Amino acid sequence: FLGAGIGFYNVKGESDVTWSASGYYPVNVGSMSDTGNCYGFHLVAGADLAISSNAALGLELKWSKAEQELEGEIDGDEIELGDINVGGTTINFVGKVFF
Repeated sequence: FLGAGIGFYNVKGESDVTWSASGYYPVNVGSMSDTGNCYGFHLVAGADLAISSNAALGLELKWSKAEQELEGEIDGDEIELGDINVGGTTINFVGKVFF
């Protein structure tokens, strides 16, 4: 089977911020986190193998594309983490039971 669609993605980003300069030890100045939601799209392809009249095993390959801009705050200063690519490729092995 083949398919395509749109998705709604929940995103959470976390980052530790370290300051460093030549000749000095790095200093951890804090950490920040942000959450957001974004829309994206995906393409999927897969196949099922019937193992009985009401059960099947399957394999799915899914590619998705979505981006979310995240930002945070350290000591009152607003810092942008930038556009984070939350898409990617996943492979799912599935078991299906038909009623």
